[in-house]
Amino acid sequence: MAQLEALIAPLAIPPRSPALHGLWVRLLTDRGQPPAGGKGPNHFAALQMEGLYRSGLIDQMSQRLGPEAGDDPLLNGFRIRRDLASGDNVGACAGAKSLAAKRQGLPKLLVGEIHLLNGYCAGADGNYAAAGLAAELAREEEVQPGAKGAKPPKIAFPEKLLVLDYRLLSLLGAQEPQVVLDKAEPALLYALAAEGKSNPRQAVLAAEAAARLNAISPAQLAEAYKRLAVPANAETDPIFRRASLFKAISAEPGPPRRMALIRQLLDDARKAGLYLAAAQAAATVLGDVDAAGMPGALVETAAEVAVAGGDYNRARQLAGRNPAATHWAALGDIVDPRNAQPQDFDRALTVLESLARSNRIPPDMLHRLATVLDALDINVPIPLWEAASRTPQPNMGHLPDTGTLPDLQAAAKKREIGRTVLLVLKTIGSGGPDAAHLIALGDSIRALRRVGLDADARRVGFEALFAGWPRGVIQ
Repeated sequence: MAQLEALIAPLAIPPRSPALHGLWVRLLTDRGQPPAGGKGPNHFAALQMEGLYRSGLIDQMSQRLGPEAGDDPLLNGFRIRRDLASGDNVGACAGAKSLAAKRQGLPKLLVGEIHLLNGYCAGADGNYAAAGLAAELAREEEVQPGAKGAKPPKIAFPEKLLVLDYRLLSLLGAQEPQVVLDKAEPALLYALAAEGKSNPRQAVLAAEAAARLNAISPAQLAEAYKRLAVPANAETDPIFRRASLFKAISAEPGPPRRMALIRQLLDDARKAGLYLAAAQAAATVLGDVDAAGMPGALVETAAEVAVAGGDYNRARQLAGRNPAATHWAALGDIVDPRNAQPQDFDRALTVLESLARSNRIPPDMLHRLATVLDALDINVPIPLWEAASRTPQPNMGHLPDTGTLPDLQAAAKKREIGRTVLLVLKTIGSGGPDAAHLIALGDSIRALRRVGLDADARRVGFEALFAGWPRGVIQ
């Protein structure tokens, strides 16, 4: 347990990479044998619950919690946090009351948090005397509410705004949405994204912020867009632009118009740092595409979205009808986990060779592409190597601390899956695969494959390439 906590402590969580985030979630929801050296039978489960909560993964907290919490105060504390973030005030308040009744022996910080929550519950019921008493009890435990003051304009917000902070603030009235979102913890972003009816502006901003942190999935972002009640005449408001576009895409029956709207959505989302999430959300409403009778630019958009959503066969079908989709189908061939034989990559390599010969792939992307292919044991076409060798190999991007890469290789060699995943998170860094140094990227892909996580390794490779993949190369 000590080694595990030491590996987790320096990580920037939640991981911004969807591929690495998926691995992170699997570690945090695993019910296998816990590591040795735990302080009690539920030490590992509590560590997992803390990681899920700090990542804003409220739905997964329910999955991991299960029935074994029993009387464990830490696990029940996380159950209360989950209920509060989910908007279940009844469950949260009942849990807080129960824990407060047997607070002897509880960690001091948890006791203070329970007092604050009891204060919120009393205030929400109009019992302000009880709320004041709870606040005094919390101060005795040296735990302060994150927000101070009596009126919204005078509130000094903490560095990180917790769900409980926000619930306390709600007793004072509405707060400025952007100020709240700038400081919201991931769990609070999850909670705000679900409150679309009461505050649509805040909900759409929270949903997009949560999607950037992977606190909600692209499918959940799509649902948030679709259920959002966009105010009248708000289509031109930049806050609602992407939500309005998505609703229009979902309602559009004509494939050409639908693809044109998706193109607008992706272009706008790229500027907002939501490109991959928006592309994967769009994949849920892609619908039928008649590639034979549609302009190449729109067919390319359809293939781009299909590959982002993991529908590689759809991209291949589009490429078979229209050459504008061939380079996206090639990317799909590379990252498709079902492809394992040399012939599976023949078409992709032919396309990449053609793009390299015609200088359609930027120099930095050539090096990144060669790194991914090599790490996946796919023979790099000679023209691609030659084109890449004409420019110096980039020396930018995240590199981990000295000693991390040898540790990663050693863990992978021993097939220590959990340790390998955590070291990959550290090696890739907070910027994700497309911002990692080429050495870190290649070693991470090889390590994941060595411990049997080939599909995840390919998704890491995909994320390293997707944002910079050439567009409009075949008209």
